[in-house]
Amino acid sequence: MRIMHMVYGFALITLLSFSAAQTNLEALFTGAELAVLEQLFATAASHDVSVARANLALEQAAGELELTGRLKDALTVNAGLSLDGDIYGQAAPKYSINISLDVLKLLPDSSASQVLEAELGAALADTRVRTVQAFIDYKIALENADSVALELESAGAIFKAVSARLEVGEATRSDQLRAQTAVSSSAIALLEANGRVIVTLESLAAMVGISPAELLKQIRGR
Repeated sequence: MRIMHMVYGFALITLLSFSAAQTNLEALFTGAELAVLEQLFATAASHDVSVARANLALEQAAGELELTGRLKDALTVNAGLSLDGDIYGQAAPKYSINISLDVLKLLPDSSASQVLEAELGAALADTRVRTVQAFIDYKIALENADSVALELESAGAIFKAVSARLEVGEATRSDQLRAQTAVSSSAIALLEANGRVIVTLESLAAMVGISPAELLKQIRGR
């Protein structure tokens, strides 16, 4: 649970620390969309393999494995053998052992921790960029589909108007055919646009690590 909270905290800080030199999120999204994006980024960070590995390495560096390694480096054992005295005309062996402990080496390696924190930050930054890009792709696809839907609605209204004028002799069959062709073209464009929405939705869901259905619930705030 503590690891998950750490990842979520790092994720939120990373998302909110977008610099002016990068993308101005407030200029791209509404407040509601920013809230959704923050949630999606945190979820993506909790599922991302690179983030998980970097976070695990950071956790291990502060754990028993890292302490054991420091203890091994700090502990020095020197053994010696010398000949001293005389036992029935023979030299008596004299053994000595010296154990020293470098307390400074038991302190955490701040440089190593900084490297691991940097790696975690880089992994989170990469996840952030990919999440934002996937969300932008989905938003663009959705807005494009809405625009094409309006074009289809307009083309349909024009076709009805031309057909009505044709009945009273104020339009020709060619006028009606052109209007009908515009309706067909807009209908095909809407199919393609809706297909793009589905593709970008699935890509965003895969990026975040949840199902498209669950993603839609988060986006719609349900």
